[in-house]
Amino acid sequence: MVAFGIALTIDSSGHVWCNDVMKEIRRNVDRANTMYVVYHSSPNLILQVTEYVRPVQKMSGASYRVDLSKGTCNCGRFQALRFPYAHVIVACAKVRIEYMSYINDVYKLERMHNVWRAEFLSILDESMWPPMSSASFKLALNMNLCRILKGRPTSTRMCTNMDVHERGNQQRLYGSSKNPRHTKTTCFVLRDSLRFQRL
Repeated sequence: MVAFGIALTIDSSGHVWCNDVMKEIRRNVDRANTMYVVYHSSPNLILQVTEYVRPVQKMSGASYRVDLSKGTCNCGRFQALRFPYAHVIVACAKVRIEYMSYINDVYKLERMHNVWRAEFLSILDESMWPPMSSASFKLALNMNLCRILKGRPTSTRMCTNMDVHERGNQQRLYGSSKNPRHTKTTCFVLRDSLRFQRL
C-alpha cells in the first residue's frame, strides 16, 4: 500500500488530475497556438479548426470539425483519449469555455485511488496449490503457422477486401488487348498496329 500512500500525499497537495494527463494537456496548449478557428456555429457549439501550414512541425494545414456539445472531433483523438486535444482547446478558447471541463473523470486521482482501495489476498505457498492435470489441456497444432521447407515462400501479408486478385481460377490476360484468349499471334490489336506501321 506504499503506492497508495504516495498517491494520497499528491492528492492532499491540491492536484485533482493525473500528472501524465496534465503534461499532455500542457503540450496540447502549446500546440494550440499553431491553429485558428475558421467558422463556428455558436448555438450548436460546432467549430472548424484549421492548422497553420508548418512543414518543420509536420503540420499540413488540415481542417477539423469540433463539436463541443457532442464531444467529438474529426481527428478522433478527443473521443479516444477523452481529454481535450489541441483542436478542442482552440475551440474552447473561441467560445470562452473552460477546456478542463472536457477531461473525463477516469483521469481523476480519486478514481485511481478507488482502483487500489480494495485489499489483495496474499498468495498461498505453492505446496498448498491444487494439483493440475495436463490430460484436459491439449495443444492443437496449427498447420497454417508451420514453416514450409520446400518451394517459394508464401506471403505473410494480411489480405483485406481491398485485395482484388484471387489466386483461385485466374486466367492470364494478354498485355495489349487484355483478353484471355488472345496470344501474340492471334491478337487483332497487335495485327492492326503492325499493319498501320507498314503503311
